[in-house]
Amino acid sequence: MKPFFPEFSRKNFRALNSLYPLDIFFFRRKPIYVHIGITHRCSLSCRMCQIWKTGNAKEEMSIDEFYLLAKFLKDCGTISISLGGGEPFLREDLAEIVKIFIKKGFIVRILTNGVTSTADYIEKLAKVGLKHVSVSLDSLNPQKQEYICKKSGIWEKIIENIKLFSDILPRRGSLLLINTVVSRLNLEELPQLVQFATRIGFFISFIPVEINIYNKEFKISSEDAGKVDRIYTLLILMKKQGMNILNSTRFLQESRKFLKTGDISWRCDAGGLYFSVNPRGEISICHQYSPEGSGLSSNLINYLSSSRFLRKRLKMMELCHGCMRPCWAEVTYMIRDIRSFLELMNVYVRTYQRRGNLVNPFDIISELYAKSKCYENFTYKPLI
Repeated sequence: MKPFFPEFSRKNFRALNSLYPLDIFFFRRKPIYVHIGITHRCSLSCRMCQIWKTGNAKEEMSIDEFYLLAKFLKDCGTISISLGGGEPFLREDLAEIVKIFIKKGFIVRILTNGVTSTADYIEKLAKVGLKHVSVSLDSLNPQKQEYICKKSGIWEKIIENIKLFSDILPRRGSLLLINTVVSRLNLEELPQLVQFATRIGFFISFIPVEINIYNKEFKISSEDAGKVDRIYTLLILMKKQGMNILNSTRFLQESRKFLKTGDISWRCDAGGLYFSVNPRGEISICHQYSPEGSGLSSNLINYLSSSRFLRKRLKMMELCHGCMRPCWAEVTYMIRDIRSFLELMNVYVRTYQRRGNLVNPFDIISELYAKSKCYENFTYKPLI
């Protein structure tokens, strides 16, 4: 499959600009992208995650407060938001939250574990205008996925909901995405995950596991360096051949180095081009840092654009150990690296090719099983 570049008419340009407004290049200090954790409650307790331990429904924003937050972000100049958690589908008012942000003109994407969503609720989200979704999937091996998430019987549900999102969300202009955390447990099967995503019309984004992760079972060791080189060289080639990898080539190259050495060579713009909002509506430059104030009041805007905050933010960046989270790094690359920008624009243009009906994804997985030996070597049993 070759990358698709349609002939640009005014209509095509307007469609592209509606997905990622090109005027962002004239406002580089504005928070283009914001991640909103609308809840920290989750239906899973994944081994590489701690957020589910802090979930508390009583500390989450109300609908009225989401209106205030949407106004605050619009005044800040934000363009794109993701609604994550925890698990956003645990909020019964999720469709109303999505509607608030879409009505304000934001590009909205939901980040879900794919376990809690239902056909009826996905239909409700489509009716309020949702187009973009990211579903977490770390393995095509049911036992491995269930081991990572510490819950049995979920793998089939994730695959079924991937098909539902494909069937229900708009056929054109929707970015359907699989998010995969790269660790020692699934490194070998990343190429198969790319093939699966491409066959079903999804893109895939790889998130390198953090080097300082407390669960050593996930950490990639120096002994795995050769394997990392081999797998990531193949991923870069697959992207070049037009397979559905959302990550930029630069991100893949720097992820390869990060997984082997922990070295970070990109300049983080947290608190500048992007920031994080917790379930209480508090703004921080990144989820790892304490909030700077509440996004439910316009009083914070002047502070976030002040030289005092800029000096504080730069100081925090100096002390940060760094990460390779694509939601942060890819925004920086899009602004500061022309190749990354063009690659991302190619992805968004390709979403306007009409998506066909998704065949049975389990059949595709069975084909991949037959062609690869990497699914024969996992011995963990699902937890009850």
